[in-house]
Amino acid sequence: MATSANYAQECYRNSTYFQDCPTFVRKKLPWTSRDDIGCPFLGRDKICRSNSTNLRLESYIDSNFDLGINSPSGDRFSYRSVLECAPLKTEGYSEHAIEYTRQNTSSRDVQKYYYGTLGPRPMTYQYNSGPATELLYLHGSSFTMNSEYTIRAVIAYASPNGSYEGLFIPIPDVQSPMADVSLVFLSANDIMFSEPTDDSCCTPLAGSDAVAELVENLWTKEQKTFISWFKTAIHHNHPSLNSIIENLGRSSLTSRYKLQGGRQGPLPTNQWQLEVQYWFSTMLANLQMLMIDTATGPADANLTPWLRRPQNREEHRACRSQKIRSDSFTSFSTLGLAILLGVGGLIIAVSLSLEFLVDWIQRRRKIGTYRRLEWQSNAVLQLQRLAHEELGFGTWSRTADDHPITAPGEHLASLDISDPNHPKLAARAAKSEATSQEGSSGNSTGETIGQGAPKPGMNHMVTVVNSSSVTTDSGSPTIDGQASQAPTQSVVNEPLRHHHHPTW
Repeated sequence: MATSANYAQECYRNSTYFQDCPTFVRKKLPWTSRDDIGCPFLGRDKICRSNSTNLRLESYIDSNFDLGINSPSGDRFSYRSVLECAPLKTEGYSEHAIEYTRQNTSSRDVQKYYYGTLGPRPMTYQYNSGPATELLYLHGSSFTMNSEYTIRAVIAYASPNGSYEGLFIPIPDVQSPMADVSLVFLSANDIMFSEPTDDSCCTPLAGSDAVAELVENLWTKEQKTFISWFKTAIHHNHPSLNSIIENLGRSSLTSRYKLQGGRQGPLPTNQWQLEVQYWFSTMLANLQMLMIDTATGPADANLTPWLRRPQNREEHRACRSQKIRSDSFTSFSTLGLAILLGVGGLIIAVSLSLEFLVDWIQRRRKIGTYRRLEWQSNAVLQLQRLAHEELGFGTWSRTADDHPITAPGEHLASLDISDPNHPKLAARAAKSEATSQEGSSGNSTGETIGQGAPKPGMNHMVTVVNSSSVTTDSGSPTIDGQASQAPTQSVVNEPLRHHHHPTW
């Protein structure tokens, strides 16, 4: 019960994230709240303090989506829980009395409340009202103050015929047709409040026994066997409001969070409604845990001797149908994954083929040539090709494609790091020139070189015309006034140029 209360405190708040409460299929079961309903008891205005500001909490739960019972639609069930609360009047239903001990040596003041019989006693609850203990404390008494709340609860179970069963039988004024009735008595004892507060107790309404019998006619025999497993678990193990209060005692009160040293901090006017909402959340949290314990068995090994195990195929199927969140497994949508992979793969395929498709269309239709070549020329490999080719390196092909290549075995430019702050590609070495100067006489006339006689040391035949004037007479060429029968070549005193082919 304490585990359920802690879970309700942590996980049923709106500010809690789902990852903080990862155990159940749903972080919290859905429920609604209204604080404007009339008196839920037959006594109406006679018994209720208000007929328009009472509380109604309602939860409509699906066995598959909310409780995690994985079953076909025909085997599913819905569980509805309604709790109505209203502060009750005490005038006319209580009396002050003095009780004496058996030896008549002492007495005490008590307040008795009559909302129904409790076993053989005609009264429902008795509180020791006594003298104010805080006054005794202020006058120097060593009496220890009762600085905690006292809370008690009784319950009457409604039968299908409208009567009530159990130890507590309520009076007609606090009965409600087809609903269990719980009465909660809260006493502040010697707690001193820092501010005045208007708050009181309340009464919840529900009808568990009647529901357990009515559901017998809703399903077929096979479905009834399957669902009866959960019906039995809920009916016999799901806590009522009074069981939560009896088990948790004063720990079930959220007002204690502002209580310290017998002094109660400020409380809102609807504190009783907040207390009931917390109890209702604890009931729902316990229902979630009950489904898990039904499938796995109780966590407390001391309860094993009282464990009822599945007896037939349908009950075994019920135990195997429980869903729970676990870090050991991951659920995913196959359809969603297929759509993700399909659409993602299509996008990737279009992205990879779009450039090639546009390039093919531009080439085929001969459109956008400049833009296409500029786009390709700005690619990394083409920029490298432009740099090397500009320096005279490589015999390039595929220069308009994405991957330009050179002829096999060719070397590209190396890096020139003569200036470490300005590295660049090294240019091809400049063509060297070797100049060979033939011997000259130094006079104004040059030597005559016979036709076809190359100058020693030259790689190629070079014809050099004499700088002297050449005249012709009678159509015959003459040199220095002499006729020549054959053309001759003359070399003047000018240097010969030697052509050299560098080797790389």
